[in-house]
Amino acid sequence: MPVDKSYLDHFYVRNLTSNTIGLGDLVNLNIPPHARIDLLTVPRINKEKINQSHDLQAAIRAGKLRIEKEKCRRKNKTKAEREATISDEERELCDLSDVSLSSVSNDDILQYNSSTGKWENETPSDVDINLNVTSVSTTYNILITDDLILCDASSGSFTVTLPTAIGNSGKQIFIKKIDSTNGIVIVDTVLSQTIDSESEQRLTSEGDCMDLASNDENWFIT
Repeated sequence: MPVDKSYLDHFYVRNLTSNTIGLGDLVNLNIPPHARIDLLTVPRINKEKINQSHDLQAAIRAGKLRIEKEKCRRKNKTKAEREATISDEERELCDLSDVSLSSVSNDDILQYNSSTGKWENETPSDVDINLNVTSVSTTYNILITDDLILCDASSGSFTVTLPTAIGNSGKQIFIKKIDSTNGIVIVDTVLSQTIDSESEQRLTSEGDCMDLASNDENWFIT
């Protein structure tokens, strides 16, 4: 689905490392070493998904990715566009009417605020990248808001069921078995969806972990 033209024109990120960086919760996007990618040109990525991406924000805070501000190349800018142009030492950020920036520093992260309908700059300390952690020891239906499921099967085997992959493209869920017993954690799906083409997967040993991501149809181990 094309990005609406009223959105911010570009959202460039650069891989600062010599390794491929995977953004599992952004439609399993892989950014090659030292590559520069405009996220808003990638199919199925929009401003809301960029804002909600824990992987993107974690990579930025770890110094692996950097948001790059693009020089404005518009020849006929309106007065509002000119007034919204903010300069830094190397580049300019050309913003449209849905951008509201103030006191910009080099380490700021650009986020979309659904309450105001605008992109806003936030300091890293203000960005919430905490995972929603849920501990379970019996049958559990995983919520789409869950991020990490810690499974204790010391009282016996049980099943955790993934939410639907449909409508949740890019959603990433981690499931980990934390006990040392023979209890098995069965990871199941709904609506005949699959996990790497299988109807279910199993965690059998302490420390076994599954990193799952949705492609809007099924779940895949990343």
